[in-house]
Amino acid sequence: MKKNWLIFTFFILLQPAFAVEIRRLNNANPIIDKVLFEQNGIASDGENINGPCVIRLPDWLPIEKRVHPSANYYLYFGHHHGAYIRMAWAASLTEKWTLYNADSTVLPSKRGVFGLYDKKNENKIFPGNDIEISSHIASPVVLIDNEKKQFIMFFHGQTKLISEAKNDQRTFVCYSNNGVDFQKNISPVMLGGSYFAPFNYKNQWYSFSNGGLFHEAPKVKGFDTAPRDFDYSKMLWSTRRDFFEKAIEETGNPNFRVRHLTTFLENNILHIFFSSSHDTPERIYYTQSILNSDSKSWSSQSFQCVMQAKEVWEGGNLIPKLSIGGAAKTILNEVRDPFIFKDYDGKIYLFYCAGGERGIGMAQVLKFP
Repeated sequence: MKKNWLIFTFFILLQPAFAVEIRRLNNANPIIDKVLFEQNGIASDGENINGPCVIRLPDWLPIEKRVHPSANYYLYFGHHHGAYIRMAWAASLTEKWTLYNADSTVLPSKRGVFGLYDKKNENKIFPGNDIEISSHIASPVVLIDNEKKQFIMFFHGQTKLISEAKNDQRTFVCYSNNGVDFQKNISPVMLGGSYFAPFNYKNQWYSFSNGGLFHEAPKVKGFDTAPRDFDYSKMLWSTRRDFFEKAIEETGNPNFRVRHLTTFLENNILHIFFSSSHDTPERIYYTQSILNSDSKSWSSQSFQCVMQAKEVWEGGNLIPKLSIGGAAKTILNEVRDPFIFKDYDGKIYLFYCAGGERGIGMAQVLKFP
C-alpha cells in the first residue's frame, strides 16, 4: 500500500501542468450535508450524499412553476442506495440551499423529484420493453432543452429484464416540463452504463460512464430513439473502452479505474474532470481531449490532480486509503463525483462530494486551460 502511494504521487508531480486552479467556496464548508436532512426530520436520508448536478433555471420557466418564487438554481443529487433523486434549490449559488419535497411528512417513495414507485409498486418501476428498475436510482444529470422547453434527466438504476434474473446498473432518460416532475416520462430503453456524463458535439450526442467507458448515441433524432427492430435487452448507445487507455498506462497503476466524470466543451476541446477508484486516496483529476470528425480517434491526454481532500469534513485529517468501488460506508479521505457548471456570467464552478459520500462542496475554477 505504501509503495503504491509513493509511486502514484510521483506520477502526479511528473505530469505537464494544465494550469487549472480551483478555490473552495462557502468558507470551504459543505453546501449540502446530513444536517439539512436532520432539520427536515429524515436524518437517515442524509447518511449518504453523492452525484451532484446543478442547473440555472431558464427564463422561460415562469415563477409560478418554480418550487419557490426566489428559486434560480436547482441542485440534483443522489444516495448510493437511495430510492429517490434528491433536489435542493437556491436563489444564488452562494446562498443557502433548501431541500425540496423531502421531509418526514412525505412518504419515502414519493420524496424528491423522481422515485422508485409506480401506481402498484414501491421500490420498483417498469418503464416498458420488459425492463424493471429496482433497488436504487442515482447519478442524476439534468439538461435543459430550450427549444422544446423541457428538462431532461439522465439517471441510473439497478436494472433487469423481467423475464431474466441477471441485473446490472443501466442509465435511462426521463423528461419534465418544470424540472421537478419526472415520474411519468421515463423512456423504456437502456442507454448505457452508470454515472452517465453526456455532451453534444456538432449535433451528435456522446457520453462517458463508470469505468471510463465512452458511448455514442445512434445517429437518429433524440437520446432514446431506437432504430427499427432494436433489441431492447441491449444498450442503445455504442460503447468503447480505450478512451483513457494510454493515459492510464502513464500512471504506472494498472488498477487505476476512472469512475465519476464531468465534461465541459469549449470549441473542439473537451475538458474532463473525474475521480478514480483504486487510487490512494480518491481525488479529482483534470484532462482534456481535442475533438475532430472521427470520434473513434478521440482519447485522453495526461492527467493533472486538481483537488484532494483537505478540510476535516472532506476527510483531509484522515490517513489516505485505497479507494474501492461501491458506496462509502464511513467518512474517508476522498473527494469524488465532480460536476462542472458554467453560470450565465461565464464563471465556472466545480461541485463535488467529499469525505467519501458525506456532503457536497462547491469551488470556483479560477484558471482554466
